[in-house]
Amino acid sequence: MTEQKPELALDEANEKLEIVFEHGDAAKAQEVTPDEHEHVLESEVDVPLDRKGDKFEPVDVKKEPLIESGLPPELWTIVQSVPANFTPHYFLEVSRNLLENPNLTASHLSRAELSYQSFADASFNPTAQHPHELASIIKHLKADHQPLLVPGGVPGYTLEWTVVRKLIPRNPKLDDTLLQTCHLFTSTEDVAIHENGAPSRVIKAERYLVVYLPHASDPDEIPFYHPKIRGLAILYTFQSNAPPGTPLGTLSLYYDLFPKRPLDNRMTRTALKMLEIIHKHSRGRMAGYQKRVHHDVVIAQKPFQDTYAYLKGKYAKELIDGWVEQTPPEKHVFEDLGIAAFLMELWTDMYGGKAQKGGVSSIEDPAKTQRRANAKSNFPGFVDIGCGNGLLVWILNEEGWPGWGFDARRRKTWATFDSSYATKLKEMLLVPEILKTTPNMEILASENAPEVPPTATHNGIFPTGTFIVANHADELTIWTPCLAFLSESPFIAIPCCSHNFGGTRFRAPL
Repeated sequence: MTEQKPELALDEANEKLEIVFEHGDAAKAQEVTPDEHEHVLESEVDVPLDRKGDKFEPVDVKKEPLIESGLPPELWTIVQSVPANFTPHYFLEVSRNLLENPNLTASHLSRAELSYQSFADASFNPTAQHPHELASIIKHLKADHQPLLVPGGVPGYTLEWTVVRKLIPRNPKLDDTLLQTCHLFTSTEDVAIHENGAPSRVIKAERYLVVYLPHASDPDEIPFYHPKIRGLAILYTFQSNAPPGTPLGTLSLYYDLFPKRPLDNRMTRTALKMLEIIHKHSRGRMAGYQKRVHHDVVIAQKPFQDTYAYLKGKYAKELIDGWVEQTPPEKHVFEDLGIAAFLMELWTDMYGGKAQKGGVSSIEDPAKTQRRANAKSNFPGFVDIGCGNGLLVWILNEEGWPGWGFDARRRKTWATFDSSYATKLKEMLLVPEILKTTPNMEILASENAPEVPPTATHNGIFPTGTFIVANHADELTIWTPCLAFLSESPFIAIPCCSHNFGGTRFRAPL
């Protein structure tokens, strides 16, 4: 595969994330409750302000004293290190959240699917010497889904949990999925601090080591979004009794490199970015961050992302190449494809009958295909009020969801659709029926006024049950619930600029 992407997989798009756990494609942080196999070695201390480690300030690993990691030095190379001030509890929370949300550290990913997790597995054996000994279920998993053990082991540590996950890219046509084993090890053994290659002192510390092992035996098997390495390890070393003025902890990142793939600039920057995100998210949690917006409460993340990827692969290039409006094509095309994906999943749930138990099916799953077919046969149709360029109407109709839209003026895009859309995209004004019955609403034309062909109007009364879509409908947004009530219809309103009932821009006071 030719790498024609921004050089850094953990790119600047991550900077647009809120301080923790907000995700532009609507990611969901599903916390997993730990069981008796996860013994968190948590130290409660008061963290002073303005201490070294509060800010993200990486150090030169060649000049700083080296904290003994316990990883075999002949295999593992330290790449980045940074002082940190937060208790291990927050590092562990962030590490758990990243298991299902790798998109927080790699913008080319959409999510991860966990095929094995030890959190609720009573048979989990942390002393296993072979993957089949980890848990009774392991030998029944597909060979490529069975967890990998850390080459050379990690002496002095206790294995706390193991997860096997599949990394799902945003663009499955460009990038492949990647299976990965994730382990958490903990240790309370004394730690040696090395200076100039010789042990200089021993400290009491807690160590938390998260290891990621891609299921790949050759660097060419690893997709672009993942460093071409055999393994990645993140170590958090914590001293509850650190001397005044010194950081409580140290975050370090290690690579297990392929023999013919030496450390390069991109690998180094990727490691730096990953540590920066973990540091920022851990500090944010410690500062009391509370998630303000909860995503995926209507449609689950997986079916939405799968349908969105399907629509992008099918329509995006054609629509962008044939764009005739003056507005940026990418913004409108990808936005409307996302809204279409959401509506398709919503309507499948509303009109397709109950989903089978046992998880969320994929877009190609036979049961999902049947539910979608049932939904289409039961679907009452939709109307997009203020449809603009009509792109959403076109996408939904092309996917077998019948409906139409109207707007106050035609758009250039309408002419690019085939002739059947002449009856599905109409130029007309919405004059709600309730206004027509109000006295003194007639418009009296002047005797000298030129004759102008009247603009077609719609009274806002639709066939019962018609699904009303108000996508950035501006002045019509506030009317949408009223129209839905009058037609006994479900609706969705995606607001942009807020207006009052008279059409004047209006923002209600808080």
